[in-house]
Amino acid sequence: MLQETLEQGQDTVFVISFTPEQGKNFEGLEGLLYINSNGWAVQNVIAASAGDDDKRGIKLQQQYERVGPQQKWFPTELDVELTVPQITLSGHQPYAHMRTYITNINLNPDLRRSEFGVVALKQNLDANRQPESFFQDYRPDSLNQLEQRTYARLDSIGRAQKLDRTIRTMEYLMNKQIPIGVLSLDLNRLLKVSNFEGLRLGLGAYTNDRLSERFKVGGCWGYGFKDDEAKYGADAAVILSQPMALQLKAVYFEDVLETGGRRLAFEEERGLLGNLHRAMLPDMDYTTHKSIALRGRILRYVQAQAQLRQEERRPTLLAQEDNTPPEFNLTEAVVSIRYAPGEKYMQQFNRLLPMPQQEHPVLWLQYTRGFNDFLEGDYAFHKYDARLQTSFRHRTFGESRFILAAGLVEGNAPLVARYNGYGSYNPDYRVYAGEGFETMQSYEFFSDRYAALFFSQNFGKRLLNTRFFAPDLVAVTNIGIGSLNQPLPDLPENSINSMRKGFFESGLMLNNIISSAFSGIGVGAFYRYGPYALEKSKDNLCIKLTASLLF
Repeated sequence: MLQETLEQGQDTVFVISFTPEQGKNFEGLEGLLYINSNGWAVQNVIAASAGDDDKRGIKLQQQYERVGPQQKWFPTELDVELTVPQITLSGHQPYAHMRTYITNINLNPDLRRSEFGVVALKQNLDANRQPESFFQDYRPDSLNQLEQRTYARLDSIGRAQKLDRTIRTMEYLMNKQIPIGVLSLDLNRLLKVSNFEGLRLGLGAYTNDRLSERFKVGGCWGYGFKDDEAKYGADAAVILSQPMALQLKAVYFEDVLETGGRRLAFEEERGLLGNLHRAMLPDMDYTTHKSIALRGRILRYVQAQAQLRQEERRPTLLAQEDNTPPEFNLTEAVVSIRYAPGEKYMQQFNRLLPMPQQEHPVLWLQYTRGFNDFLEGDYAFHKYDARLQTSFRHRTFGESRFILAAGLVEGNAPLVARYNGYGSYNPDYRVYAGEGFETMQSYEFFSDRYAALFFSQNFGKRLLNTRFFAPDLVAVTNIGIGSLNQPLPDLPENSINSMRKGFFESGLMLNNIISSAFSGIGVGAFYRYGPYALEKSKDNLCIKLTASLLF
């Protein structure tokens, strides 16, 4: 709505108010736009969260000026105020006011694309230890008495409430490491729960940058109380080139791996919850692993790895009557590539974090060559893997996420080197695992060639948004097809099924029914249909909990 028309010299400024349309379920902003008739440019924006949803508290203002010989409009000041009403610290609500001033603007800088890397934002480790004079050289304004008293008050409250300790704890959770001198404890190793191992307690420690930025060594140990077995390992890495993130790494471990699982280099981390698909597996391969790998960034958006590994796999899925699993010795050379055009990172909390709200495709390509009569390897085969992940955002329908995966094995490969169906159904652990088939049992199907599509449509709160019930609505459809053309000499004929007729399932999730600023719990229903649907309809329906963490 046009609210006001202002004269500004020879120009006219039109003040326009905006707000989400009445009756629409839309998490938007409301505020004012100042449009200058000189170029019909935005001169000023004032906006704040619309509605009375207590989970959002944001106010922002952006001011633009004409700069340079060309008198082009450019942002010069950005103000943002943030509140998190869900969080209180001893009766105090967190509040942040950020001001950004942009000066010395050059609209035609002499810069080359090669001068910019994938790290778009970097926080120096000593950023909080700079002298006051450092900031005064850049600060366009001085603190008034109210602001000075606010800082003094905040410091005293922080010391009394030990806010520094709380912030450090948050940093450790995001980094998943606790530094103790020159060592860092790995939080991922402390506690795990799975169907196969039961409760697993462990410890992992690695050297950190306080000892050296050029090399890292460490080890881990864990014990599963259900399978009554200890797991342990060690690794060492040498940084050969920091700009290319080029490193040489050697790894040894005695642990468990998934039978017929997918192992792609540079896969995304899954936070403290870890890989929930792995937790559902009723059987695993006890594995002795030795490898050496060279990895790095060979182009701006391309990461590559070359690895040579030797493994002895002992799958409990094929255990004999005396519970002794057979042994499979594999020697493999693996070449992996990850291509993510447009991907950006920020370096904070002593680690690289992907920039939020990125919408770019990510492609993984991997080739594995199995060797016979080399480093104790018994199987010669070729294995090809591909995975494509992308997402799209639409202001009406929300976020669409697609994952395409495919694989092919040619030659004499054992069951542990083929592909399982990637199912995550376990009647004892009804938790949504994510990528994979939620109604398929873990080892219900095996293939030596397959293709799969995993699709999810996150409508957010667009369709269900009331004062007392506002979950995120997500629709899911998963499709897979595969065949088992090469015989498996270690198994009886027709003892393994392949999904050559096509496997289909769809589901609906209500995420964040119970939510906080850092976590959420919801529920999902998934239904199995098509050629592999079960006889009883109720057996095709699966209800699962959904869980999410900020870190």
